[in-house]
Amino acid sequence: MFFSRQTQPPVSSAPPQAASSSCLENLRLVRSKAARRLALRVDPARGDICLVVPVRTSEKKAWQFAEDNLDWIEQRLARLPKPIPFEDGVIIPIFGKPRLISIVPCSGRVTTIDLTSDALVVQTPRADASTNIKRYLYSLLHDVAAPLAATKARSIGRRVNKLQFRDTRARWGSCGVDGDLMLCWRLVFAPIEVIDYVVAHEVAHLKHMDHSPRFWSLCDQLSEDMNFACNWLKINGDKLLTYGIRP
Repeated sequence: MFFSRQTQPPVSSAPPQAASSSCLENLRLVRSKAARRLALRVDPARGDICLVVPVRTSEKKAWQFAEDNLDWIEQRLARLPKPIPFEDGVIIPIFGKPRLISIVPCSGRVTTIDLTSDALVVQTPRADASTNIKRYLYSLLHDVAAPLAATKARSIGRRVNKLQFRDTRARWGSCGVDGDLMLCWRLVFAPIEVIDYVVAHEVAHLKHMDHSPRFWSLCDQLSEDMNFACNWLKINGDKLLTYGIRP
């Protein structure tokens, strides 16, 4: 089972040259076998909107549908959070607390990163240390999430087989029948209470592979503050997808 965001189908196409609005350039046309009707879906991670089209619907009809909904598209595009790259002087939240990225050029081959109360200090010989920063953030999340997962699983008589981190867009975490857990690495930007909840959500699936009342009751018991975390993700979840992305 997995804890999902809104699912986005793959594949794309370009708008017709005669499109009446430049905002249509920020649309991706996607063919979906599962779709029964035309739909528009916001993708904060990519900074665009997905035009979902059933396989038997023509592109002409699809783009006409988009043009008929230009006001909605323009409003949603205006609300999309801007990408926030890992660059010197940029502020990012780590465990919910704002930290200034301070990149200090140095000689040698090794990049070192230190987390302080208000900064992420990166000493590096590289012109672009974003990969190093991302790898460091993975390790930070692991050091918090792994003990949480093990402790929560033990409390219900279960065991986590393996914990992985991925850059997912459609879900915050998942749990396999083999006891493998997966978490979106971008949770490192969220408050500890949110990470705690997502871990609890997936650990609860070790006992209940569904979203039944028994599952939600257990999830609540395992969470520090489930209601706060759910509300926080609903309001701020899209923003997590923008960190480390170049404009």
